[in-house]
Parts: sequence; C-alpha cells; structure tokens
Amino acid sequence: MIIFAPTKMNISMEDRVSFLEDWLREMNLSDTTANLIANSTGLLLILGIGLFGFLIARYINVRFISRIVRKSKGKWDDILFETKVFNRMALLIPGLIYYIFSPVVIGMYPLTFMISMIVVKVYLVVVSVLTINAFFTAIYKIYDELELAEAKPIKGYVQIGRFILYTIGGVIVITSLVGQPVGQWLAGIGAFSAILLLVFKDPLQGFVGGIQINTNDLLRIGDWITMPKFDVDGVVTDISLVIVKVRNFDNTISSIPTYAFISESFKNWRGMQESGGRRIKRAVYIDVNSVQPVNAEIKKTLLSNKLVLANLASTLSEIDDEGLHIIPDTSYSEIYTNLTLFRDYMYKYLKNHPGINFEMGLMIRALPVTEYGIPVEVYAFSRVKVWEGYEEAWAHILDQILVVLPLFNLRLFQRPSGMDIH
Repeated sequence: MIIFAPTKMNISMEDRVSFLEDWLREMNLSDTTANLIANSTGLLLILGIGLFGFLIARYINVRFISRIVRKSKGKWDDILFETKVFNRMALLIPGLIYYIFSPVVIGMYPLTFMISMIVVKVYLVVVSVLTINAFFTAIYKIYDELELAEAKPIKGYVQIGRFILYTIGGVIVITSLVGQPVGQWLAGIGAFSAILLLVFKDPLQGFVGGIQINTNDLLRIGDWITMPKFDVDGVVTDISLVIVKVRNFDNTISSIPTYAFISESFKNWRGMQESGGRRIKRAVYIDVNSVQPVNAEIKKTLLSNKLVLANLASTLSEIDDEGLHIIPDTSYSEIYTNLTLFRDYMYKYLKNHPGINFEMGLMIRALPVTEYGIPVEVYAFSRVKVWEGYEEAWAHILDQILVVLPLFNLRLFQRPSGMDIH
C-alpha cells in the first residue's frame, strides 16, 4: 500500500510567479486576479497531464501488455490481466501527478491546498487498496491452479490479508480526514480493544482454526467428512476464514464454523479414499436351529453345485458322511457343521472375487449369539470406494449368501410375519 506523508514545500512567491502571471499583469489585471487565473490554469494543466498519463497507461495496458499476455504460455500473467491489476495501477498516475505538482500551483491558497491534499490522499489510498486487493485475488487464482491448492488451501490466509489491508486503509483514510497522526489515533482506540476482539471474534478464531487445519492437514477440499453434531455427511466444497461449506449427499449445503473443526470431533474419510479399499463390515443372522453336522445329504447337494464344488472340493474330500474331519498328519479330529462349511466357502469365494482386496484383510467370523440367532459377519475391503459401487458390491455378496444358504441347509433368522402364521 502507498502511504503518503505530508509534503512540506518552502516555495517563495517569486518561484510561483510564472510567465502567465507576468503576462496577465502586463494586460493591466490586478495581482490577485492574475495569480488566480495563472494558478487555475496550472491546476487544469496538472489535471490534464494526469488524465493524459492515465490514458497513456491504459493504451500501454491494452495494446502492449495484453498482447504479451496473449502470446505468453504461462497462466499467471493471464490471471493478473483478468483481475485488472494493471488497470488499477494506471488509476494511480493522475493522483500521483496531482500530489507532486499541486503544491507549486495552489500552495499559496492554504485552505484549498489542504482540502485538495486530503482528497488526493484518500483517492490514492483507496486506489492502492483496490490494486493490492486485485493482486491478492490474482495470487489466490494462480495458486488455485496448482495441485497443491486442494491439499493446502490459502483462501483463509487471503481473507485475513484482505482484512488487514482494509483495516490499514480505513485507518489511513480516517486519520487523513480528521488530520490526526496514525499512531496517536491508534493509541486512542486502544481502550476499545476488548470491544474489537468481541466484534472480530469469529474471524480471529477462524484464522487460528485455519492455520491449525492447514498445519495438521486435517481438512482438504474434496474430502468426505461426517460430523454428527452438525448433521453433516458429505464433501467439502469450500474452506474460508470463517466457515467451511459441505455439500451433503442429499445435495443440501451445510456451513460449519472453521474453528469447530478444532473444537469438535469429526470423521474424515480421506484415508479410506486414498487406501486400496473400503471396508465392508456387515452381518447376516443364522437361525440356531438350522446348524447341524455335515451329513451325506448335505455333501451330495454341495457336490452337485459347480460353484460350491470349485471352492470346497478339497475340504469336502476330507469330511466323512458324519461330518468328521480328521486333520492330516495328526490324531486330532473335529466335527464339521454346515455353518463351518458355509464360512469356509464364503471366505474362499471372496478371496477369489475381483472386487475384493483380500490383502487388506478378509474374515468371515461368527459373533456372539443373540436372541436373533448367530451373527455371521463379512469383514472385507471392496476395491470400489465410491458409495454407489460400494453398496452394489455388498448387494452382490448378500445375493450370493441368500442363494447358497439353502445348499448348506441353513436358514436366515427373521421375525415371523403374517404369512408365517396360519
């Protein structure tokens, strides 16, 4: 930002007297009238030079800079041009010309000179703030084109930079209008610091939260998060200084305070998305009364099914018609039940399934018996991590379970309905 200190110019009357003043006096005009006309003419000349400088800068911007931008392969200069950084810089030229030369022209009129200096200072500060703000916008857009932007967003930092910029600009404008030094004015508002902290509580907390989020890599744009306290379950679309926007899976938009991600618990599913699979952890309930030792009838049914036989051929060959399984090279034997065979079959079926990443873990386990039967849980990892594909993968596994259960002479447990009671 351009900060202008008051200019003290000790210019004598002789220095101010121009050729125009002398000529006007020769035309029998009074000294006052000659001086007024000469200074007014000089003032118009200054304004004309400032306007001419602005037009020259705009011409250079349109003709030369735009041509260079179009020919260059980089995108950063295109963004600087699109955000009108160069256009706003051109607006500084008239104000600078007036600020430098006006003391020579209207310095002898203290009130006019003081008012004009205040106006031009305010103009220069406002234009400087707008120029720097456009530069901040350009930096954000340039950074947003990088791959790093998704993992390390800087929107919060840009917003706090704008906040500081507007604050400094506002202080300079106010002190210019009231004619008070910046330091003295700031000391005067020190007593109101508690009120200022209360007013700017959310931006300050959001800034602190944003720093911690970026430093610890807690959140990125595109992350799937769940936050039960705020009823949030969706994808992060924006991270700003004060709020984080999340598009939920029902297409509603949730806005959560940035600081809440430091003070409250939430679940980020990024680890699952970046891993080799998404966990399937679901159970079906087997009727306890359907569990029995493997017998000849069950073996015959299983041997007649090609899909089951492909996964259980070796196991079935080691079980006699009474379900007795003798472990090779040992004297130990155990009774195989139809539930044991079912779990063995599902394990081998899922291990050979192309949609399951068994290297991340695979279990078909029996959980503690409940009043609803025996929970048999499928614990596996689907290679498809997208919600729709993941649910489709589980649906296919469930279909497989429902189809093969009767082959093992097993039944699912379910509450009796009207059709079950006659």
